[in-house]
Amino acid sequence: MNVHRAEWIGMLTLVCVVLGGLLRLTVQTQQEYHMVFPATMTSTELAQEHFLMETKIQRLQEEVARLRDEPGSSQWNRMMMLAALTPVAGPGVEVTLADNPQMKPDMSIPGLSYPGIIHDADILRVVNELFAAKAEAVAIDKQRVGPGTPVRCIGPLINVNQVACAPPYKIDAIGDPETLQHAFDLPGGVAAELKSVGCVVTVEHRSMMLLPAFDGAVDFKFAHTVRSSGKGDDGL
Repeated sequence: MNVHRAEWIGMLTLVCVVLGGLLRLTVQTQQEYHMVFPATMTSTELAQEHFLMETKIQRLQEEVARLRDEPGSSQWNRMMMLAALTPVAGPGVEVTLADNPQMKPDMSIPGLSYPGIIHDADILRVVNELFAAKAEAVAIDKQRVGPGTPVRCIGPLINVNQVACAPPYKIDAIGDPETLQHAFDLPGGVAAELKSVGCVVTVEHRSMMLLPAFDGAVDFKFAHTVRSSGKGDDGL
């Protein structure tokens, strides 16, 4: 009799533990559900929330328009151009870089560097030369070079702003065409070095060219602005 009673008590205890666990899981699930899905809003509340958002958007648009139209708007335009966040037009040069036509690289062997093949470092050196020659805007295969533009080899291609580009590469630069040409053709410079290994390098003047705005990522998670007092927006 005592044996059966002990077994019954054990089974009852196990059932209580299981029911308690299920109850705790149910409560936890309900709490998480309400955290993710708040209480359903009525149509009137939704309409009011929509109106508030529309009002906020309109106010922000009016503020942007005011900043652009006020006397200091030239400073605004300058900052947009420096950040490459606006399309620009003007005279300049178009530089074309192509691989040595005699080179037949074995792309099945990763990591090999061929001297007659245009690499990301070559494009970066060309871009640096153009900026050093006072280029005011640069684009690589129609990808605008901005402060956060990555240029790196991915297999046989080169990624610019996470967009795959294939040779021949065209680098457009806005600035004084003569100055850009002379700086690029300096003896011992990047153009001379690329030509020495058989790469095809050409420079053509353009009286007018259009460069698009920067199309890469512009989100900032760690950097923040600093006030004139030296403190950031968070007070640090």
